[in-house]
Amino acid sequence: MSQRQSQPRRHGHHGPKLEFPLLPPEWRDRFQRGQMHKFRDQLTKLPVPSLQQTLDKYIASVEPLLTEEELSETKRRVEEFGRPGGIGETLQQKLLERAATRDSW
Repeated sequence: MSQRQSQPRRHGHHGPKLEFPLLPPEWRDRFQRGQMHKFRDQLTKLPVPSLQQTLDKYIASVEPLLTEEELSETKRRVEEFGRPGGIGETLQQKLLERAATRDSW
């Protein structure tokens, strides 16, 4: 199977219709343009987690993958990143501003 076959194909220069040749026929109509996002405006916007929640989750997710030494260094860097007035706060504020003006941040 070539890589080209696994990609959706557009027909015509406007490209309003997509074909998904590898999907079963009964599933193809679900993936036509507009169908996947039909109810998007009815979805609740997800909140931006706090910086501390994000940092805690990051540490928890990498902990099983790191040696004690690597984990210690990672925790030090995460603490530095999350310091009051640091780059983490600056980036968190930019993310909050972005989330306020977009459906998907």
